[in-house]
Amino acid sequence: MSQISLTAPMRSNLLSLQNIARQQDIVQNRLATGLKVSSAIDNPSAYYTAASLSNRAADLTALLDAMSQGVQTIKTASEAIDAGIKFLEQAKAVADQALESPYALKEKEQIDYSLFHKLDKSWYEAQAGANGAVVETAQELLDAVNTGKEIIVVYGKINMENRNIFLQEGQKLVGTEYFADIDSNALYRLNPNERFSQIHFKYTGDSGGFGVTTVGNNIISDLKITLENEVSLNRSAVYVMNAGNSLKNLDIDCEGDSYQSSGIIVSSSGDDTKISGIINISVINRNGDVSIGIYNYGGELFIDQAEINVPNGWRGILGGSFSHTHISNSILNLQTTYGLYTNHGGYGGNTININENVILNCRSISVMKNSESSVENSDTGKVENIINIKKGTQIYWQNTQNGQEQSLITLENINSHTVDKDFDLDDKAINEFIEGGQLQNINNSYYFEIQFNQIIGQYDALIGDAFYKGINLLDGQKLKINFNEDRS
Repeated sequence: MSQISLTAPMRSNLLSLQNIARQQDIVQNRLATGLKVSSAIDNPSAYYTAASLSNRAADLTALLDAMSQGVQTIKTASEAIDAGIKFLEQAKAVADQALESPYALKEKEQIDYSLFHKLDKSWYEAQAGANGAVVETAQELLDAVNTGKEIIVVYGKINMENRNIFLQEGQKLVGTEYFADIDSNALYRLNPNERFSQIHFKYTGDSGGFGVTTVGNNIISDLKITLENEVSLNRSAVYVMNAGNSLKNLDIDCEGDSYQSSGIIVSSSGDDTKISGIINISVINRNGDVSIGIYNYGGELFIDQAEINVPNGWRGILGGSFSHTHISNSILNLQTTYGLYTNHGGYGGNTININENVILNCRSISVMKNSESSVENSDTGKVENIINIKKGTQIYWQNTQNGQEQSLITLENINSHTVDKDFDLDDKAINEFIEGGQLQNINNSYYFEIQFNQIIGQYDALIGDAFYKGINLLDGQKLKINFNEDRS
């Protein structure tokens, strides 16, 4: 084989091509790796300088990312604060509204009684007429009753020691304020302590009895009647018997040691009993036993155009046995353990009807208690007690167990028929009636409290959820950000 000989120019060209190919490989490697110097063999000084710069760039990138994450954490907290401020503004608005709408229990009007005076006895004698009597002593009072005087006016305070009063058919027992429609100076009936006409009963030893007992078609009006009972008998200041009796504008204080003390008892024969005007009843049982404002023991009782105030006791108004109690156009201020109650001593078959224009102001465990019955109700023929509350009834209730206050109005009729269990109109029942659309809150602190607590709950949830990458600055957690690669 003959040798290939190259001329000098050809050899120069070949070497140039080989150098170009080698340079092409270097460029391609640089393009592929992004590195001008890919190893220490290429250029030791440049290689290690580049490696140092690359490492620092990586550190700076990590720091920049941490700063960005820190910014997002702070931004999350800032946005939560802005949203939380709106919740707090809403809570403040609810609190301000609650302060402007105080609990709606009605307070009595204050009157300057020094402007009034009692007229001369002869003036009242003229009003009583020939068949009337104005009495100042216990004996005069008993004589007027026994002789059948039609109208008997109590002038001053009469003490009935161990003696009671049995009115005759159709008699009227009244105080001087009974004539207020004639003389405007006789307005003391609004203040029990300033009333001119008072009868005080006190029973001791083996004696005992009711204060004033009706026999039918009697009127008892404009009197303060006090009963102090030291014998173990169930007694009351006023005992209503038979039909057609009317009680109006009475202040009753009843205090004793008996098992049961009541201000007014309406007996089973007390049909068509009417109570009206302002009735103030204070009942204190020194033994801590049963104390009742008005006890309807089987009668037909109508409370109309009345303001009933019972500041103490176990039950404000009680239906005791086969009773019917109808309440209309009245305000009941009951500060008792229970407001209205339908049973006592295992009896039952009672009906309480709350009709038009009734306001219930109660400070009690529950507004009313419809208890289990043991006898048949004559209205339905079933063994039950009944409470009927008409649409439009206003209920202002302060719960004596937790202090919460509610102002309510009935949007529909509420009917409670108890057969085998008790029913309490308490927090639980009220909430159920509100959810069912039968009751509505009307500007009361309890409603505002619910709103306020709901808003604060949303605020707390918002603050609790203000996390970013596991850090919540609003929950007291700390954020650390490094601004240089040596973390100094």
